[in-house]
Amino acid sequence: MNDRRYLHAETLGFYIPNMFHLHIKGSIDLSNWRKWDKETQCTFFHEYIHFLQDIMTSTGLYNIYVNGEYLSYATNYLYNQPKGMFNRPISSPPDINNVAYNIEMNKFVIAQISLPPNIDNINFKVTGKARTEDNFKNYNGQRINLIKVYIPFSDKGNRYEFKLGSYHISESMAYLAEQIMYGNPPMVPSPNYPYSIVEQLADCYVPQLSKNKQFLFALCDLALNFTHPAKVLIDYLVIVEEKGIQPQWEDTIEEFISNSVIETGDGKRISYIDGIKEIKDLAIDSMNRRFATIDHILLKKWIFAVIETTFEWRKDDPLILSKLISGGPLEENKVFNDFITLIGSPLLSNGKNETFFYNTADIKLSKRKLAHLLAAGSIIRIMKGFNDCLLYDYCKADNRCVNKVCQTKPWKKARFLCACPFGHLWYGWKLHGYFPKTN
Repeated sequence: MNDRRYLHAETLGFYIPNMFHLHIKGSIDLSNWRKWDKETQCTFFHEYIHFLQDIMTSTGLYNIYVNGEYLSYATNYLYNQPKGMFNRPISSPPDINNVAYNIEMNKFVIAQISLPPNIDNINFKVTGKARTEDNFKNYNGQRINLIKVYIPFSDKGNRYEFKLGSYHISESMAYLAEQIMYGNPPMVPSPNYPYSIVEQLADCYVPQLSKNKQFLFALCDLALNFTHPAKVLIDYLVIVEEKGIQPQWEDTIEEFISNSVIETGDGKRISYIDGIKEIKDLAIDSMNRRFATIDHILLKKWIFAVIETTFEWRKDDPLILSKLISGGPLEENKVFNDFITLIGSPLLSNGKNETFFYNTADIKLSKRKLAHLLAAGSIIRIMKGFNDCLLYDYCKADNRCVNKVCQTKPWKKARFLCACPFGHLWYGWKLHGYFPKTN
């Protein structure tokens, strides 16, 4: 997934879901966020919202679960093969523990697409309300309707559509956050696609609704806590079109939440919070199996603390993220201070490939141990056909022992002692006898 945020052709920053890695351009001192210039704080906050989406929304937690299930399948597949060279990508058949279905479902929900190069994404304009289309799938003996949501737009006199997904909602949510925190127009403008999609779409249902950015931010957050965020977003925009927003927009969101019911795969109907809890528990179980050995105790403790703490915050106050973005710029934002103090940050990097992370208040996890999350993500990429380790540039900047092998064949770094994060995992997961086939 390409989650880089651009100002035209310039990369401002990015967050890699499931791998807990946040990058900011420039040569800033990562260890002192209070001294960052406002533009850097704004970019960081946009990407930090993506980190919170990863650990606090059903969409993000489901993505963690799906990637973990794929990793379990891929490693177990190799254990049943002769040691030596193996072909890639390792793909799961449809009947293996629903791994293939979950991957397909996750891609459908995210719906991250690149517009054709001839389309102007900078001045992109949504031209009307959503169109829905039935899309029936058979899953575990059930016939499920994964409704497709299409959004119309025009370019150079031609009419087109794109499929709406959680990708557009999550990017719109983060862009709304930075506008609320740092002013509108935003300090660092981004292309309309995908960053202004929800704002433009909202105006097609209720003129000038885009001006109520706090409401739209909360609506995006609400949508991302369902299994089909795009459909939920449209359903609620239709309700707003028909009934309007209460004088206090918070009351409208709380009414949506109180009336929300999650339908699970086995046909159960549960509350909004219980639905998040079910997916949260799946994500934690997946992480627990991914890092099962004693040498990952602190890493798991950190993961569990971050996810469980933020879940309790949301359970106590479903609008906690709305309160975060209402608190003003970071250095004076009391809610952000709680977040950065109590759950910290993912692995941070800057334009010089320096790395740092803000730890939780009471867990003494090293930066090197945290980097195992990015190493695990790199191994997932290896299973799917890539050859590089995403930690290479950071290890090099830290004056670690790196060479060309780290870039092209990192699995050769597997060893029992003094291993890098990638080599440690490849060895610890008993993969050191297996070698991906490369071109």
